[in-house]
Amino acid sequence: MALGRKARWLIAGVLGLALMSPVWGFELLYLYGLPAEALPEPPEQGAPPMMLQALWLASGEAPGAGVRALWAGNYFANALEKEERASPGRHAVTRVAWLLVHQSQERRMRNLEHHLVTGAVAVWLSRHATESELKRYLAGWGYFGRGARGVEAAAATYFGKRPSELTVAQVGMLAGLLRSPSRDEPACNPARAVKRRDFVLTRLRDAGVITPEELTAAMSEPFVVLPPPVPCRWP
Repeated sequence: MALGRKARWLIAGVLGLALMSPVWGFELLYLYGLPAEALPEPPEQGAPPMMLQALWLASGEAPGAGVRALWAGNYFANALEKEERASPGRHAVTRVAWLLVHQSQERRMRNLEHHLVTGAVAVWLSRHATESELKRYLAGWGYFGRGARGVEAAAATYFGKRPSELTVAQVGMLAGLLRSPSRDEPACNPARAVKRRDFVLTRLRDAGVITPEELTAAMSEPFVVLPPPVPCRWP
């Protein structure tokens, strides 16, 4: 996503307005600084349906919540909310917006500029992206730790498998890593990884994706992952 001279000018020009009224600041960036063609298309769907749903639920979304219009106040408030509290498509929108800006920026942005651009992208996504597209963004470009971007790389990195070969427990573990792959690294901090995995599995059960029997079996499955490429720096 290449931001042109016009977008950069607007970022500087709306700083004062954004400070007085963040809603209008973001709206100006969305309307005039970030045309739709500047945003990449979501990756082709390569993840199994259970994995897509697990990523959505692990982002803090309610099943079938859809994507509602996002305003600047919601964007800033979203960062303060815990993902365990279901939201109407806001956690996933802001996470995908961060992914798009982070992976496509040609230079390092200053903190305030990064927030403005990410907020503008989040506004655009909340108005134009569907729940299915957001899931595909998360599955294709989400960062799962160990240098793995996307579920294909993550499944190979942690389990030596393709996404379609993962067990229910392994799906839950990978989806749980989206929040904080370094802190929840399963080889270095198995207790945190198991807790996060069980949270995702419970949400899958509550959403009717898996049965109570499958939940019990997945939670009792031995927790085994491939060793990390570098030694753990903390237990």
